Amino acid sequence: MDVRFISDDGVRAYPATDLKRLLDRPDGLVWVDVPTWDDEAAHALTNIFGFHPLAIRDSRHERDRERTNPMDLASPGPARDARDIDGPAHLGETQRLVLT
Repeated sequence: MDVRFISDDGVRAYPATDLKRLLDRPDGLVWVDVPTWDDEAAHALTNIFGFHPLAIRDSRHERDRERTNPMDLASPGPARDARDIDGPAHLGETQRLVLT
């Protein structure tokens, strides 16, 4: 698992054991990359980030199964353009995290 902290000072690599401390820092963004699945990744995603067990299972077996979800395309619901919103639009932030 690769852990990076991105701030005005640049990008710096850290060990996964520093994740909790890095997430508490208000001066940057934490980037976590899991190029190969291992116990360290499972621990971090489960215990530090609090991902649902099904998300962990799917991440572990990402390439093992086809991902399709049936949808009723006949009634997908209203589509809205951001320019049609009356009032302020809000985008959510997830604790300064980028998960890939």
